[in-house]
Amino acid sequence: MQHLPYLFLAWCLSLFLLSCSAPSPSTPAVTAPPPFQLVDTLVDLDTHPLHFSLVPGRGMPILFESGGGSYASVWRDLLAPLYDSLAAPLITYDRAGFGQSGIDTNTISIDREIEDLDRALRRLSYDGALLVVNHSLGGVYTHLLADRHPERLDGAVFIDASIPCYETEARTQRTIDYMASFGIENIKAQSPGFLYIFQNYRDFNRQLRAATYPAGTATTVIGADRPPTSTGPDSLSWKACQMAFGQQPGHRFVLAENSGHQVFREQPQLVIDEIVRLYRQLEAPK
Repeated sequence: MQHLPYLFLAWCLSLFLLSCSAPSPSTPAVTAPPPFQLVDTLVDLDTHPLHFSLVPGRGMPILFESGGGSYASVWRDLLAPLYDSLAAPLITYDRAGFGQSGIDTNTISIDREIEDLDRALRRLSYDGALLVVNHSLGGVYTHLLADRHPERLDGAVFIDASIPCYETEARTQRTIDYMASFGIENIKAQSPGFLYIFQNYRDFNRQLRAATYPAGTATTVIGADRPPTSTGPDSLSWKACQMAFGQQPGHRFVLAENSGHQVFREQPQLVIDEIVRLYRQLEAPK
């Protein structure tokens, strides 16, 4: 019995050491992000499938909207560096009629595309807000997603993208005339999706001009030094519109010096740095 005090003290000491070494129940343990892995999947939308290439991660997802005629694969070289910096979920996809995605020519419209994208993302368990990165025609899709589902857009990076300021009726007609100069048979031979863009390009831009982009949304606009219309008044107007959009409240303008329209290919590190900067701004404690 004389040893009981010592046993009691030893028992108390062991409890103290355990309490020091055990994690606090109010502080969850930090787990390492999953390794980088690109996963291809098809989402069945009843009338057609949409093909996604995904990188699972943690935190707010980043959705990529490619330019007209491009597939999910155009973003491939950016994904690993972005994941190394952010470990965020990365979402790329082929639009209807491109790559491995099907198209229902009887019901296709840009409104239907926006709703199909939202539905597909929810089926993939991406239900919340996104950082959207877009290029060229992808700017139209980002504006319409923000207009139809403003809760989806936490922030955006526009890479020399289509914006309402530039896409007037007159400029839209010039683009249609330019596409038509290749001949309808050549357009049809490209892909079903490209024919759909050609036939509906005027409607795309009318809806773009009517869309409301949420004021104050954290937005980075990367403008190319040499835009797609690289000479003449249209070139100057394109650059002026990029800058004006980038100078709105809550926006940031970055000029990609000596770069052509596909800035993400010519200056990938600039694009990566701007995506990482905006993502960390959005994820910072408020």
